Amino acid sequence: MVSVIAADVTPLLDESAFAERLRALSQVRQLRAGRYRFPKDRALSLGVGLLCDVYLSRLGLRERTSGFTYDAKGAPRFAALPRIRVSLSHSGSVAAAAFCESGKVGIDVERVKPLTDAEFDIAARCFTAEEARALLAREAERQSAMFFRLWTEKESLFKYNSETAARFFGFHKLFPGYAMTVCAAKESIVAEPDIALF
Repeated sequence: MVSVIAADVTPLLDESAFAERLRALSQVRQLRAGRYRFPKDRALSLGVGLLCDVYLSRLGLRERTSGFTYDAKGAPRFAALPRIRVSLSHSGSVAAAAFCESGKVGIDVERVKPLTDAEFDIAARCFTAEEARALLAREAERQSAMFFRLWTEKESLFKYNSETAARFFGFHKLFPGYAMTVCAAKESIVAEPDIALF
């Protein structure tokens, strides 16, 4: 089964809340969050760490003692629970995490914003010809939602990184103004996302 947890990290922009929550996590997460220059980016990095902590606490563990690390390809791992796969993502003010006990998983969240020439260039390079045509055929106000839905599907599939058949689970209405997609094995059951409050 795939479990999905997401949160708005805005409360973590408060310096005292950020410092208090950061101390509870692993040194790996503390160093990673500390590398960011801007408070929003630090809060997002802390946010994905806290989502891991929420999930692990349900299993009687904590992120701090899980042996949390990143493998050679940059994928997050828990040394204490090697069978559990995890995928992390963040955008805007939303952090998201997906966990799977029976196979690979990928998640991507993106803030939906007006498209620029850069996004249309991405669509021309990365989308299928059919997807690109459909995007251009949409009215301008609906193009952004379609672009970011397709983009989160592609990013979650990239993170899923498996040759086994995949299925997409979209949570595009979870946070208004965001697109979020989870990619997992076809037989995976995805739990409705939890909303973590920090």
